Amino acid sequence: VYLTPLIGGFIADRYWGNRRSIVTGGILMALGELIMFGCASLYHTMPDISTFLFFTGLGFMISGNGFFKPNISSMVGQLYPKSDRRIDAAYTIFYMGINVGGALGPFICGY
Repeated sequence: VYLTPLIGGFIADRYWGNRRSIVTGGILMALGELIMFGCASLYHTMPDISTFLFFTGLGFMISGNGFFKPNISSMVGQLYPKSDRRIDAAYTIFYMGINVGGALGPFICGY
């Protein structure tokens, strides 16, 4: 999880660009979630296949995170010109949204 953003950022800078990398990362993470759902559904009937699907889903989640995480942050920085003073406020709001979502998510899903 900590090394894949280096690879995702490199691919975005050299080949794909931010937008394509973000979309690809989102799709890969969604596929990882669906694969892990299938893993949980097959756990009692086919445990060997379930284990394989579990690690495959984790791999998709990790690679999707590598494309998504570094590029969404750099896209926030590209919204403003270099000398604009609002960029600090934009990053503050961006990270506040991430932290509030991370804190409220377990409560909402639990409800």
